[in-house]
Amino acid sequence: MGDSMNVTNLIAISVAVSLDAFAVAIGKGLSLEKKSVSKSLLVGILFGIFQMMMTLIGFFLGKSCASFIEVTAHWLAFLLLGVVGVNMILEGFRNETDDTGWRIPTLLVLSLATSLDAFSVGITLAFLKTQIFATSIVIGLITFVLCFIGVFLGHKLGTKFQTGATAFGGLILILIGCHILLEHFGWF
Repeated sequence: MGDSMNVTNLIAISVAVSLDAFAVAIGKGLSLEKKSVSKSLLVGILFGIFQMMMTLIGFFLGKSCASFIEVTAHWLAFLLLGVVGVNMILEGFRNETDDTGWRIPTLLVLSLATSLDAFSVGITLAFLKTQIFATSIVIGLITFVLCFIGVFLGHKLGTKFQTGATAFGGLILILIGCHILLEHFGWF
């Protein structure tokens, strides 16, 4: 891909950046009453596009505002994932069966929250010799595939553990947000 980025490193970075989106996709799948290819595609496409775009944005803004972004990105991810997670937990205890969690605004918030690490990776890539467009496309494609599979995996788990599955998905989001925050402080 460039002098400082080989294919193995690119795939490793892509998978690592995609894992929080994959976990969120599993959480979303937990709330599905029936298997849905369209919802799996929607999550995969949104999360993949956000991962790709945030990598590019991070790359292009990396040299000019790296210190400010590094200080605030983890707090934003923690806040967004926490709010959506608490909402999912409340829905789970109310046994709501509507598609509130599948509305586009909710999915966009989740896509943004899980792509902030891709933004940070983009900042880092700004200091390496890499073909950023090819790199960001690979990151987006791997995220798409993992999230598509994640929704189906979550649905499979949700059908086995229907009681509390949505609340558990919300708990996953909160834990991911906490992990991002704790990782920033060097505790993970």
